[in-house]
Amino acid sequence: MSRPTKVPAYRKHAKSGQAIVTLNGVGGRRDIYLALWGSPQSHREYARVITVWTGTVAGPRRPGDGAANAMSVNQLILKFWDHAQRYYVENGRPTSEQHNYKADLKPLRLLYGLTPAAQFSPIALKALRQNFISAGISRSALFWPG
Repeated sequence: MSRPTKVPAYRKHAKSGQAIVTLNGVGGRRDIYLALWGSPQSHREYARVITVWTGTVAGPRRPGDGAANAMSVNQLILKFWDHAQRYYVENGRPTSEQHNYKADLKPLRLLYGLTPAAQFSPIALKALRQNFISAGISRSALFWPG
């Protein structure tokens, strides 16, 4: 079994002051400059680059590219949502958990919805987490804004 691939680091390029990420892939190793280091734009671009890179590492992302009976992330989300609508109910009304899950599942659906669920890897989860961080969606951002 091969070692899991690590998510490439968001780094500062000392000479230019820009954010940079180094990707290893089929074409070899390449550096991608993102924007001014520490800027929101550089974090958004990093999340985008990692998402695209993860899609190439994780495998097929379009319908018909995977096994015919493979469940997609979208199908798994629908199954979970059906469960959540029945489970997260109090006195016949939806709880706030339903709202939280709905908001949390949207980026997953947009980034990896067409990916076969079996191919959603730890590196894809890390890229999804980076997407939340870059968008300012985190527990620390919710409780200590600023």
